[in-house]
Amino acid sequence: MKRLISVILTGVLVFSLPVLSVLQTNAAGEDGNISAISGESLTYSTNSEHVGAELRKAFDGNRNTFWDSAWMEGDKGLGETPIIINVQFSSPKDIKKFVYTPRQDDNPNGQILKYSMNGTTMSGEEVVLVAHGEWADNHSDKEVVINQDERLVSVKMTITEGSFQGQTSSTAATAAEFTFYEEKSTAKMNKDSLALTTGEDEKLSMIDVQGNSISWSSSNTNVASVSENGVVLGHSEGTATITGITNLGETAICEVSVTGINAPEREGYELVFEDNFNGNVLDSSKWNNWCVDLAQSSPFRYGNTPDVAVHPDNAYVQDGTLRLLGSKEETTFDGQTSHYRSGMVQTRDKFEPLYGYMETMIKIPDVAGTNPAIWTMPQAGANSGEWLWGDADNFGAEIDILERPHPEGSASYAHLTDKYQITIHYDNYAFTNHDKFHTEPTLNNPYKWHKFAMEWTPDYIKFIVDDEVKAIQNKDVPNTPEIFILSYGLGGWIGQIDDTGLPAEMEVDYVRWYQSVDNFE
Repeated sequence: MKRLISVILTGVLVFSLPVLSVLQTNAAGEDGNISAISGESLTYSTNSEHVGAELRKAFDGNRNTFWDSAWMEGDKGLGETPIIINVQFSSPKDIKKFVYTPRQDDNPNGQILKYSMNGTTMSGEEVVLVAHGEWADNHSDKEVVINQDERLVSVKMTITEGSFQGQTSSTAATAAEFTFYEEKSTAKMNKDSLALTTGEDEKLSMIDVQGNSISWSSSNTNVASVSENGVVLGHSEGTATITGITNLGETAICEVSVTGINAPEREGYELVFEDNFNGNVLDSSKWNNWCVDLAQSSPFRYGNTPDVAVHPDNAYVQDGTLRLLGSKEETTFDGQTSHYRSGMVQTRDKFEPLYGYMETMIKIPDVAGTNPAIWTMPQAGANSGEWLWGDADNFGAEIDILERPHPEGSASYAHLTDKYQITIHYDNYAFTNHDKFHTEPTLNNPYKWHKFAMEWTPDYIKFIVDDEVKAIQNKDVPNTPEIFILSYGLGGWIGQIDDTGLPAEMEVDYVRWYQSVDNFE
């Protein structure tokens, strides 16, 4: 049996019962406790799409790409009506809002004009979300606010009319984005991340929930499985998401990284540096816990802002990971008080490689005004302590394998929602002999575990995420040894720090550096 659920449409006219309010606004941002659901966590399909403008482009978070219904020979579902879009959620969602973003160029064809929308609840009941929906023929966002009390596992949208050459058509439809918004659940895991070794297990539990039973699942049972009691067991190296759902639909997740007992072999390379961060003490034979510019352990200040002190206490090993902590704590030294602390470790005078294959498993925090980073720097002079940048022929560089100033800390980084930065700085940042290298690849689901890697040879540097090559620099390749650094920066050029997100930890499960068996000589 279908049950009619009332909705309020913003900038939309809907003919259904009861009579609904019509609000005039085109804003489609997040509001209060409502958050957008990433398209990466959805499964979706349609019976109509144009080659090159597939449905995935309406869920990629990019307003400049678009889905287009079939309109030429070879397209999926050419001439098929009505146009249907099915969306499956990864777990039951308390859906509060839906936003349709039309195609954002000047093309007038395909604006969705008439549609309906149904949902399926956890019990399998089909409910009417929008009985007879109509949208204005323009390029502004169309917002549907949904008032209901049951979580949905899927939504079906049926499109019956779109704009076409100044008229209407039952086969014309397009969208830059379809975005669902859910009410944030207060449910949490006792741990939001785990780092396990193969064969190791750990029990999870859900907190702040009303339900009295929990269903557990793993996104990748080959990597980590979870029992009906919430015990997670590591099987093979990789990552997985463990989800707990109560009988009331409350949902929480834990991101898991599993490391093999032995590092995997790489053809043509041998392992020369490894730290899995087991135990509870940072290995001082491998790492320095202080500034790259100092020769002794002590607080120091980054040049980006005097209000942040990089402090040795903010880098530590716990539960199988290195933790670099961002915190709001006062530190007074050199006659000045800083109000924030961050953490950094580096390998100066302990491990300074030239070429090789590096990989590290990282989980970054979601806090505005912070910047997790994986990078290298040239060796420092033994007496002067200054960086040995070299000259046109023998030179080092700052190689930023990962930097991600949070997109909400500064308008300068707002475009990094699903991206991160790779940069090579040369010549003491003057770029006299060499050109700066910079790119901003996609980083889907940035706050999950990701494996960042770099293959550095005399001929090129490849930058790799989760075994996918993201960028290649095949000129101006640094050719002198470098220091390896992990850091979690705050404030200054990074942006306004969100105090409500602190304390926060950047986690590192492992670091591995392989050297070529031929050492590129």
